[in-house]
Amino acid sequence: MDYSKIVIIKDSEYIDSDTSVVIDQDEYNEMIRNLPTIVQEANDYVNTYIDHVSGKTQIHPREFSRKYQFSTLPYFHDVMKI
Repeated sequence: MDYSKIVIIKDSEYIDSDTSVVIDQDEYNEMIRNLPTIVQEANDYVNTYIDHVSGKTQIHPREFSRKYQFSTLPYFHDVMKI
């Protein structure tokens, strides 16, 4: 799964509870089945970025570029406190 366009939301006021959004039932079911994996992978993606940028744990520059070159995470440094 591609997490490069992940968005970090600090304030739950930005999350709308509008139920008029239509989601394909098959996609919804697959997402629910895989939710624990998706959560773990998303957390790993963000935590690896934070550790690398903060200098805690460096990853190879080529791997960093491949994973984070087009990432939205630089826009959220204030939220991530880096």
